[in-house]
Amino acid sequence: MTAHAPQLRERGVVAMSGGVDSSLAAALAVEQGWEAIGITLHLAGDASRCCSLADADDARRVAERLGMRFYVANHSEAFRREVMEAFADDYLAGRTPIPCVLCNKRFKFDLLMERARVLGAERVVSGHFARIDRDPETGLCRLRRARHGEKDQTYFLFQLDQAQLERLWFPLGELHKSEVRARARSLGLVTADKPESQEICFVPDGDYARVVESLRPEAGGEGGRFVDEAGRELGRHAGVHRFTVGQRRGLGIASSRRLYVTGIRADRGEVVLGEAGSLDVAAAALRELRWIAGCGPRDAVRARVRIRARHEGADAWVEQETTARSSRIGAPPDPFQPLGQEWGLLPLHPRMLRKTGYDYFIAALRANMRNAGALRIDHAMGLRRMFWIPVGERPASGAYVRYPHEDLLGILALESHRNRCLVIGEDLGTVPEGFRERMAAAGALSYRVIYFEKEGDRFKRPADYPGLSLACASTHDLPTLVGFWEGRDLMLRKQLGLYPSEEARLEEHRARTRDRRLLLEALAAEDLLPASVDPERPEETAMTRELIHAVHAYLARTPTCLLMVQFDDLLGEADQINLPGTVSERPNWRRKLSCELEELGADATVRALAEALRRLRPDGCPLGSATRPARGQRRELSRASGPSAV
Repeated sequence: MTAHAPQLRERGVVAMSGGVDSSLAAALAVEQGWEAIGITLHLAGDASRCCSLADADDARRVAERLGMRFYVANHSEAFRREVMEAFADDYLAGRTPIPCVLCNKRFKFDLLMERARVLGAERVVSGHFARIDRDPETGLCRLRRARHGEKDQTYFLFQLDQAQLERLWFPLGELHKSEVRARARSLGLVTADKPESQEICFVPDGDYARVVESLRPEAGGEGGRFVDEAGRELGRHAGVHRFTVGQRRGLGIASSRRLYVTGIRADRGEVVLGEAGSLDVAAAALRELRWIAGCGPRDAVRARVRIRARHEGADAWVEQETTARSSRIGAPPDPFQPLGQEWGLLPLHPRMLRKTGYDYFIAALRANMRNAGALRIDHAMGLRRMFWIPVGERPASGAYVRYPHEDLLGILALESHRNRCLVIGEDLGTVPEGFRERMAAAGALSYRVIYFEKEGDRFKRPADYPGLSLACASTHDLPTLVGFWEGRDLMLRKQLGLYPSEEARLEEHRARTRDRRLLLEALAAEDLLPASVDPERPEETAMTRELIHAVHAYLARTPTCLLMVQFDDLLGEADQINLPGTVSERPNWRRKLSCELEELGADATVRALAEALRRLRPDGCPLGSATRPARGQRRELSRASGPSAV
């Protein structure tokens, strides 16, 4: 028995579907000494798998054996209108409905409780595998998962409220399914071995499309297009109601890749197809959220979130106020990503951030700074403005939204000081005017990648780099030095169709040819170019280990506070680890290094570069640099942003 089990001699209504679970629930109510009254709801008609007239007859026979009064209530018209037609409308809108949730709330509990009141019954008994207990602090009812998770049904009960939970009893919450059948057999109940219904009651054969078209005849129209994630047509389909996100079978599309439905744009009649990786998301917007045990928390809470009944759940933060649910964040089209980027993340709402005292932002900073000496803020321009993209639209349809930059920057400086954590703002891409200067005034390091550090038609001289910054040759989102030199990223973008036009591709190819020559000229001007390399003939030059070392020696001469060297460049890797704007088109974040981590220290070229950098930057800045930050400036940086070296 659960802690919420009723006392003796009560009168209760038992929801009887004609299956074994509800039959045993009725038997347990009688066993408790209840005056139990059985009610079967006739809802989906005779084609139903759980509430047909045949099911009602099974329920009646169980009630007779248990000595119970028994009634059948016909609500088929209301059920068709409120549940079945809503089911069809959801599919036509590109959503996958959960009709059992609405049925439980509106019919199995709302209507049964109305009937219970008419019959003078205090309680309602159901055969759901769930439990109810009380919070010892608040005294409120809590909905708890079944003791044995293989049959837990709380996923379908989240709409229940306190008034309903007060009157409900779930006697099967402590039992295994096998125990339910065994006890039903011992009591001689005719439903003991009745097969279990797995499908939606009004879709007994699993053909959702047929049901949608019978409820909404207009659904069987001209259909629409299959498209890939870049919007290119892959084929035609017979209607968006035939598909659900995550579906793989029944697409009718020939492809060398295993394709899944990754999105549905019902207003355009488009079904988006992609690979399995595109189904992984970092955030999701919730609707019809209900905090069963009282009002929701003010701050974000850790939760185990399930997206379907048999999903084991995923760890998540649930934040009910500070996110904008109808948008995602990303970046507009630019020379780096001509089609723009959509990152699949919900934006924080600037007004709600301020209203909640920036609690979410502060908690995120503290969680990341607590055990770190330095924190790199990806897309640091988001402190001033963020690019919002409406859900279902492409990046070109997005717009910038302003954020309370001074408030966020002040909080960032305060938490940096409290945690003694250096702050590096990744300020690449479309940078607002004055942003870098304001970040520098606050003591945050800028992020300087050699590919982008140019002045006119030449690469910036080492002495011209800002002292309050981090210098590097490349990043995880950019081609390695070898890949840059060989144009591998350009070839990959062409292969994946990431250019908006052929002219855009040719222009980037011409720019890369110029950049190779300019880089060699910059190295030659610093007397770092290997003797065997002719700066006027870059097409005859390979990005050798010697040339990679020369690029890093060039960066080591900058007055920047930090110099970062990637293992990928140390080892001469050709393929970049991640290509922004792609998810499943290529194996991002999976490529391994060509050298075991334990072997890096013994690699002769790695050791040679490490020794060269140590000579050039004995205290973190280039030897003899006249432009490095003065001691006073370095101390101020330490006070504002934590330690001055990683």
